[in-house]
Amino acid sequence: MNDVYIVGSDMIRFGRFPDKTVPMLGAESALLALDDAGVSITDIQALYCGNQLEAKAMSGQRILHLVGQTGIPVVNCANACATGATRCVKAGWASKRGCTTWSCASASSRWQRPARESGCTERYPR
Repeated sequence: MNDVYIVGSDMIRFGRFPDKTVPMLGAESALLALDDAGVSITDIQALYCGNQLEAKAMSGQRILHLVGQTGIPVVNCANACATGATRCVKAGWASKRGCTTWSCASASSRWQRPARESGCTERYPR
């Protein structure tokens, strides 16, 4: 078995980005992390993508399409509050078992405005 290391990480600032899609946000953060690690997207052998709200929308595949990488395995995961940890553990397992040398664990989400900020005045009974 191999030792596993996290060699690069990065993120974009928290905020609202109405002009960007979830895959656009994920692609940007993934490329920043790869740059921090000193590797390119062509070195990556698998992508583990965490997205709670759009896991069924093939976020990982859409991220890879945006960065110009295709033909590698993609695992989309959603695991409530543990989504981030789940994608990292799965990427680590792939390296530990010798399936990959370089994996990317990416996450991106877009949360809607709370009802009170969107002008919604409807109240739900408690």
